[in-house]
Amino acid sequence: AWASMEVRAGNTQEATTLFEYGLEIAPTYGSLWCAYATMESRLGRSTKARALFLKGVKQCPNHNALYQAWACLEMRCGNFKSAKRLVSEALTRDKTNGKAWLVAATIEERQEQAGLAQLILQRGLEHAPHCPQLYDKLGGMLVSTSKIQQARETFERGLEVDPTHAPLYHSLAELEARVCNVQGLADLHRRASNIFNPNALEPPATSTLGATILSSSSTRTSSSTRTTTTRHQNYYNNNNWSEEEKENEQDDAADAALGGVVMDDDYYDALFLDS
Repeated sequence: AWASMEVRAGNTQEATTLFEYGLEIAPTYGSLWCAYATMESRLGRSTKARALFLKGVKQCPNHNALYQAWACLEMRCGNFKSAKRLVSEALTRDKTNGKAWLVAATIEERQEQAGLAQLILQRGLEHAPHCPQLYDKLGGMLVSTSKIQQARETFERGLEVDPTHAPLYHSLAELEARVCNVQGLADLHRRASNIFNPNALEPPATSTLGATILSSSSTRTSSSTRTTTTRHQNYYNNNNWSEEEKENEQDDAADAALGGVVMDDDYYDALFLDS
């Protein structure tokens, strides 16, 4: 977490030092490899990022986020075959990983294979029905092909799964504005206002759902504040991280999202055939 904070602050040299020190102490901690490689990738140092991803998967072969983040790097570099190989590895290990399905679809979309991308998203929703990003992406692709009603239903299903996923409200609002559905926009605004506070200067929403969400968010924030100092003090001096710390570190690394075992036809089998 400390290194990630330095990255966000733009202190990449300090972050590098922390990553290197952390990996000396905990070389099998996959989130560190993933966060370090992702930082290098975002700085445009692709060669170093690949080397870190490779070392990471050797040390932590079951850390799914490493394959997913590496696939994103190769996709941005236009190395689609390698990207497919990597995301296939991630999905072979865990078909319920919604973000990996999103990466797989984006790879095809970048190659102008919109039909295949939609099929991958639909397949992803079968395995990861609770991933709101999949609904948002699929709905957006349906809008681009003028399948308005299907897109609306997809966005609505996503909101049923996660009524607090703000990008879905934005996407649905754009759809309704596109077809000049004024009543639909008004209804959507009302629904969003029941969940999100439209004005930061106003008191929090008093609806049951809104109050529950705000209370949950406040609890998480408070808990995070209480534990931040302690986590930073013992972060690299204690190999026995708690499950909560591991999950938090995983979240830091997963923003971003090897070595190939499947290619070509096997790649599609890995996506569309059940294990």
